[in-house]
Amino acid sequence: MNPLSVDVRQILIDNAVPSALIFIASEPDKPNTVMTIYDTPGEPPNPKWLLDTPSCQIRSRSKSYATAYSNLLNARDILLGKDKVTVNSTKYIGFFAEGDIMSLQRDDEDRHILVINFRIVREPSTGNNRQAAI
Repeated sequence: MNPLSVDVRQILIDNAVPSALIFIASEPDKPNTVMTIYDTPGEPPNPKWLLDTPSCQIRSRSKSYATAYSNLLNARDILLGKDKVTVNSTKYIGFFAEGDIMSLQRDDEDRHILVINFRIVREPSTGNNRQAAI
């Protein structure tokens, strides 16, 4: 099973967000306009259920506040409107925003930084109980 951030990136790319705009876990200094997806703590997994509820944060950066906001709004709408989908052999059941878009601050290059957090429900495996990856 991939990190959540990898699969979320793929969902955004599959919905016409340019792949060159989206980074995972580490934000480059250039270009000025980027989105970066970070894996964040979700709910603890319950060994009784074959469901996980990981979370991620999508961070948008741009010289233009409107561009940073628009890029994040597009990502939010893609995920909130998403039906059940399988990505890289993992079944995703639901996408839930944990609040709305929030402006953090400007960085050292005077670029706007905005974020949104998601809780996501996914089915990591099939069978009667969890299987350790070997």
